Order: sequence, then C-alpha cells, then structure tokens
Amino acid sequence: VVCLYVLVQALVLLARERRSTIAVLRAGGAGQREVRRVLAGASLLVAVLAAPLAVLLELLLLGPATSRLAAGYVSLPLRASGMEIAAVALGLVGIALASAAIAARRIGRETVVAGLASE
Repeated sequence: VVCLYVLVQALVLLARERRSTIAVLRAGGAGQREVRRVLAGASLLVAVLAAPLAVLLELLLLGPATSRLAAGYVSLPLRASGMEIAAVALGLVGIALASAAIAARRIGRETVVAGLASE
C-alpha cells in the first residue's frame, strides 16, 4: 500500500514539475489524450523498472530477514510464488495507469497560460 501511494505521489509530482512542458505540448495542439499517453508512458516506465527491483529486494533481503525474525514463532512459506508476483506486477501497472489518468486530469484542468507561467 505504501509503495502504491509513493508511486501515485511520484507521478503527480512529475506532472507538476513538467507543467510547462505539458503546456507547450497543449499549446502545440496536443489534446488530453496525448497528455495522458505521455504521463502513462512515464508511469509505465516507473512500474516496469520498480517491479523487478521489488521482487529482487523481497527475495534477497526482506524474505530472509522476515524468516529469521519469525523462525522461533511460526513456520510460514515466506517466498512469493510466480503467480503472486505476476498479480502484484499487474496491480502495479494498473495503479500506474490510474495515477497517470489522475495526474493528466489535474493538469488538463489548468489553462495553457497558467502552465507556461509556472516556470
């Protein structure tokens, strides 16, 4: 949940930092659909890079650390299956696309002049 919140906030921050660039795109004739595509591409790039990194961290660091901590209390399988990893990765992509749509909607409400003046 925390990772998803961070992803959404990072994309909103990216959109705010790129307000003038997006305003130039809109001034050049780009519509809401094109802005959404640009932001979706950025969010998918983040998700595609973050998912394998998260899996590696879980396998190499978090899983073994949790296993050592819980060794005296319970015996649980702490490794994620391939299906669980795929489900989380697909959820991450879905959240990335939804956050891109939210960011695009927020940027789309702003006039081109206001976007250019933000610089």
